[in-house]
Amino acid sequence: MAQETLTHVGIASADAQATIAFFTKYFGAEETMTKAFPTQISHMLHFAAGGLEIMEATDPEGTVGKYLQKRGPGLHHISFDVKDITALIGQLESDGIRVIAKRLDDPAQRKVAFVDPRCTGGILIELVE
Repeated sequence: MAQETLTHVGIASADAQATIAFFTKYFGAEETMTKAFPTQISHMLHFAAGGLEIMEATDPEGTVGKYLQKRGPGLHHISFDVKDITALIGQLESDGIRVIAKRLDDPAQRKVAFVDPRCTGGILIELVE
C-alpha cells in the first residue's frame, strides 16, 4: 500500500482563541483558514510540517459540542490525505474495519470518510481525497 500523508490533527477546544494564541506564540503557527460549519467553526493552523485544526462548537448539539460535553477539550481526530479513498475504504471494510460518515458523491467537495474509533484504539481517523 502507498504511504499516505498526515495532513492535520484536529483539536476540540472550549476556547479556540486561547488555543490558537498558544500555538502561534510558542510554536510559530500561522492561521491559514477559518471555516464556519452549521455546528462548529474550524480554524486551520499551519506549521513548517503539518497542521492543526482547532474546532470550536457553535451548537452544543453538534458533533464538536457533544464531544466537548462528553470528553472535554483535546484530541478529536487525525486526518490523512489519501490517493484513492474508495480503494482504501474497500480494503478497510474487507478487513472488518468500520468506516463511518462517508461523503463521497458530491463533486463540489473533497471526498471524506472517517474510520470508527472503536477500530483504531480510540482515535477517530479522517480520510480525505
